[in-house]
Amino acid sequence: MDDKIELNNKINQTLEEMAQAIFKSWFVDFEFSGEDGQSYKSNGGKMVDSELGEIPNGWMVYRLSEIFEINPTREFSL
Repeated sequence: MDDKIELNNKINQTLEEMAQAIFKSWFVDFEFSGEDGQSYKSNGGKMVDSELGEIPNGWMVYRLSEIFEINPTREFSL
């Protein structure tokens, strides 16, 4: 049983590392697949300036309060 737990922990660690690498590739390096199936930025995808730095053309920068109504007094239950 201990060996199975250790193996599952290693699998979880590997999956977490993969998820972090994919997130960085897509949302930091902007190397997601473009319309042509090629990596966006390294294959000439158009970038535009924003208050956060360069972002892909067509992306917008918003504050969460511009998209969602924030109500800190509301209680949530699961």
